[in-house]
Amino acid sequence: GDEDDVSEDADETSSFAEEIRVDETSDAEDLYDVSRRLFPMFAGTGLFPLLCLVNHSCTPNATTRYSSWKGRTMVRVEALRDVEKGEELSVSYIDETQTVAQRENALASYGFKCACARCVAEAGREAVSDECADVD
Repeated sequence: GDEDDVSEDADETSSFAEEIRVDETSDAEDLYDVSRRLFPMFAGTGLFPLLCLVNHSCTPNATTRYSSWKGRTMVRVEALRDVEKGEELSVSYIDETQTVAQRENALASYGFKCACARCVAEAGREAVSDECADVD
């Protein structure tokens, strides 16, 4: 009866969860794939007023987690590390594993050029590398 249906659904969910493992070797593409597979019902655009206050960084201290319950989509901001009192929360709007040039290109649609410490440092190293290549 109904109890058998419930246990079959639980078995399918369990088997699906075993298929999609995420660990310390996972990259942003893996996480995107997992998110897309776990939440196929999320398509489109949402407005989360408090999340709109969280800025971008290529070295974020937080991440977003989306969930749905009874037709309502919710977002939760979770710390990736200890956050100091007064420190601004930041998330990455893009795949932060890319090169500085790729990240800059990906952020163009957001209408700004990232000036986080990582981007400034990496852009400086690339400029020095380009100058050294010109000397040869």
